[in-house]
Amino acid sequence: MNKWWFGALAYLFSWSLWAAHNPAQLEEIVVTAPFQRSEAETTLPITVLTGDALKEEVGNTLGDTLGNQMGVTSASFGNGVGLPVIRGQSGNRVQVMQNGISALDAAAVSPDHSNGVEAIVAERIEVVRGPATLLYGNGAIGGVVNVIDNRIGTALLEAPEVQLEQRRNTASNQNSSVVDINGAIGPVALHFDGFYRNSEDLKIKGLAINTAALDLTGEELDELDNTFGYIANSDVEASGIATGASFIFDQGYLGYSVSRLDNQYGLPPGVHEHHHEEEEGTHDEEEEDEAQVLVRLSMKQTRQDVRGAWYFDAGRLESLELKLTHNDYQHEELEIEVGALPVVGTRFENKGFEGRLTISHEPLAGWQGVAGMQVIDRTFSASGDEAYIPKSDINSIGLFLVESYEAVDWTTELGARFERQKIDPSASCRKTSTSMSFGASVIRALPQGNLLVSLQRAERSPTVEEHFSNVDAITCQRQASDEALVLHASTRLFEIGSRNLNAETSNNIELGFRKTRGSVTGELNLYYNRINDYIFLNADVGEHDGFPLAAYEQRNAEFKGFEAELIVPISEQGVWITQLTLFGDHVHANFTNGDKVPRIPPMRGGVEFAVLGDIWSAKLRGTVVASQDRITVSESATDGYTRLDLYVDYHMEVAGTEALIFFKGNNLLNEEIRSHTSFVKDLAPQAGRGAEIGVRLTF
Repeated sequence: MNKWWFGALAYLFSWSLWAAHNPAQLEEIVVTAPFQRSEAETTLPITVLTGDALKEEVGNTLGDTLGNQMGVTSASFGNGVGLPVIRGQSGNRVQVMQNGISALDAAAVSPDHSNGVEAIVAERIEVVRGPATLLYGNGAIGGVVNVIDNRIGTALLEAPEVQLEQRRNTASNQNSSVVDINGAIGPVALHFDGFYRNSEDLKIKGLAINTAALDLTGEELDELDNTFGYIANSDVEASGIATGASFIFDQGYLGYSVSRLDNQYGLPPGVHEHHHEEEEGTHDEEEEDEAQVLVRLSMKQTRQDVRGAWYFDAGRLESLELKLTHNDYQHEELEIEVGALPVVGTRFENKGFEGRLTISHEPLAGWQGVAGMQVIDRTFSASGDEAYIPKSDINSIGLFLVESYEAVDWTTELGARFERQKIDPSASCRKTSTSMSFGASVIRALPQGNLLVSLQRAERSPTVEEHFSNVDAITCQRQASDEALVLHASTRLFEIGSRNLNAETSNNIELGFRKTRGSVTGELNLYYNRINDYIFLNADVGEHDGFPLAAYEQRNAEFKGFEAELIVPISEQGVWITQLTLFGDHVHANFTNGDKVPRIPPMRGGVEFAVLGDIWSAKLRGTVVASQDRITVSESATDGYTRLDLYVDYHMEVAGTEALIFFKGNNLLNEEIRSHTSFVKDLAPQAGRGAEIGVRLTF
């Protein structure tokens, strides 16, 4: 990508800071922030998607839904998985939550596991970029994604509200149906929602497998099931249902909801390898070679939530909020041989409870504060072919305090968090760790926006897979022989944990400028994050049975980058507004010894041209993604691409029913798109040219 483009963007952004003088627009209150402020006023670098903006972006996965947001990309694993990547960090460093409580799934354990939350039934999604550990704990050192629904109502509706939606996407012949109903009986708010989504194999440009990048020749090429124009076994079927009720009283509310989520999706051929010890006479090798085995993942989840709040009329306390969640999560990896019944190869289970109590107090000597306690108690287990992590009881307790002081043009926030975590695979290998995190932020109000300076020191304790993958639960050391190691099929690595890992320490500094008033608006964020004892998989420590040995090790790492967005009006005539949006982001990540951090998203930038009216709107968005050749020995370089997308919608009202008809043209240039953040980018590219059409009815 040409560097002059970003220079021009920076120039236009700095020039626009002093342009135009229109009144400020109203913004919604940010739920994920510690204090109830608008998106423009919070000390966090945050993005809020809600209403039509959220419905416009909704995709198959959480990563797909957020992929156009500043600093956020998606780590795909075929058509059924897309994990959010924030500023180059994902997995155990990005906390995915539902209504402010952990998802309590197993998505962070393996890149082929989908998130246990669904964007298609969300009311809003908030993304906090950068460390957010003060409020949300061990998994938030890289950022937070909070998926918020209205299953537990906080206010009574005057009349019932019903929303129906139907979508059709040609890229995979996908059909999606959604229903959302809210109402009230007396002082009780009621909710029901459900969805169903099914799709066929994903259509792509060219061959699914990039044989040149994999450096395969001869017999290896002949053994591949390389498809043209589509990715085999990439179909998806998902459904969910939820109901909730809450009692609303003068000083607060108390509610309960229960939801069920089912998601079954296929993994493309070549991405899931198994290691079996051969015993003479146990099988016919020739027949095994001829049999085609497909792998499908089946996720089932039942989640129960209790949530309530009490708002005080007098005294030092302002409010008290309680959240309790129990989640029963099960993830099965099914091996399907042609002509035979499915066989469960591996079963992952995560049964857990999380409780969160938050107390807000009235200003005391000018300081307003939020204090709280967070408790997690869960049991994680894996059984079958990929049981490389021992069954473990995991619990933690966190205490946090955030205080804010507001002057005329200044807002200062100070915070601290203490967390203690225990992982118990056996009495002899129990591992207890303590983490401390601190933060300080200052916002300086300006005539048309604000200036933000933020400092964070955040710690993250190692997870169960980082400590105990392929570790003997009796000796607490790696398995005595390589033959006893269990392959992690999705990464194609023999992953080896270490009980001796230390906590990661993130030292983050951020400078941000937001222009929220005037006709020209925008945002610019610059950040530098040094993570001491950064935990990573070193895949260069040996080999066994044709697969690399990969040990969890620690080195110091540096992440630095920027995010920028500039919205410039072109014309305004009556109800019609024409505007141009320029955007770009980049993250540069190295270990301090000079080696590269793997799977870092490349630099990207683009422009969106929009025509907005009272009953219809249209947007044409062009995104240029650079090639990524800053790679480690375990990954290949990725070509850049240019992506062009179109969105058009039309609002109308028929017999008291509001209708929205929308059309999306995706990847209109039919580019071959391989995402560098994906473990399987050379086996499963993104969708080729496709169209999506849908209708949403509200009455």
